[in-house]
Amino acid sequence: MVARELNWGAVFYPPTGFSEEEGPMYASAKLWYHPYRTPIVAIVIAAQVVGFTFSRSWRVVPGIMAQWKFPFFDIAGFVVAMLISTASEQHIDLSMAWWPGYGEMVEETMELAAYIFLLSAQYRVWLTLRNSPRFQTAFETA
Repeated sequence: MVARELNWGAVFYPPTGFSEEEGPMYASAKLWYHPYRTPIVAIVIAAQVVGFTFSRSWRVVPGIMAQWKFPFFDIAGFVVAMLISTASEQHIDLSMAWWPGYGEMVEETMELAAYIFLLSAQYRVWLTLRNSPRFQTAFETA
């Protein structure tokens, strides 16, 4: 999700254009920190991957899957919400031309739904693992 939010702050500057259907348009390329966004996001994502790998958090995933408690529905909901959000922005050859004028609203609503699906997935995993002795010992062994 952090990689999608690459236009942070552009809406605080004057719009670069205006459309009758979509309203004001903002260009993040005009931000002074535009060239630094992608490397910073890449560093943050790499740090998360390294942290996940070395914390051995991945060891609990097979146990969750064996108990049929893996949040497949939440992950599928997240993917669908992000695809609809992407379609509302008309990226990667997806389009919502059949629903003109509501692109920004659909995008933000679907991003909110995606965030809710992610929180729900984390909560479901936490509920599954909070009393599990296997979870508690997974991090004790060196």
